[in-house]
Amino acid sequence: MGAWYDAPRIETILDQYEFLNLMNVAADRQASLDVRFACLAYASVEGSNLDKAARARIVDAMCERLRVPRSCRDLAILLTRSHPLDLSVNTDATSTLAFLESCDALRKPLRFFDFLEAVTLVELATRNLDSVHTTISLLRDALAVIQSVSTADLSIAARNANLSGPEIGEFIRRSRVHLLSERLFAIR
Repeated sequence: MGAWYDAPRIETILDQYEFLNLMNVAADRQASLDVRFACLAYASVEGSNLDKAARARIVDAMCERLRVPRSCRDLAILLTRSHPLDLSVNTDATSTLAFLESCDALRKPLRFFDFLEAVTLVELATRNLDSVHTTISLLRDALAVIQSVSTADLSIAARNANLSGPEIGEFIRRSRVHLLSERLFAIR
C-alpha cells in the first residue's frame, strides 16, 4: 500500500466550526479552486503533532491518490509547508528574500499570490488575521520591489564586474537583499 494508506490518523486542531467557517469564507470570497483545495488540504493536516515536512508529504500523497490537478497540489503543499508564516520575515531583507525564494515567488508570482490569499482565508476562519496581516503586506511589497528590477540587467552588471557561474547568482541575491533593505526596510 502507498503512503496515503500508511499515514497515521490525524486529529486536526481545526474544529468542525472552524473548518466549515474556512470553507464558507473561501466560498464567500469566491476563491479559486486552487485556493479552496489548498485550504481544505491544509485543514486536513493542521494541528497534528507532525512537523511541516511530514504534513506536506501526507498532503502530497493525498493529492496523488485523488489525482488532484498539479496547480491545486502545488499550492496545497506550499500552504502546508509554509504556514503558519514565519514572522521573522518582518525583521530583515535577508530572511524576507529567503522566504520568497523558498516559496518560488520569483518564478511563480501568481501561485505566490494564491498562497497569500489562502493564508488570509485560514487566518480569517480562525480569527487570527491581525497576527499575519503585516507580514502578508510586507511579502506583497517585497515581491513587487524585487520584480521592479530585471534579473537580466543584474546579470549583465555581474558579467561587467567579471563574475561568472555561481558568482553571478550570488551577486543577484546580494543585489536583491540590498534593494529590499533600501526600498522596503529603510522606511519601516
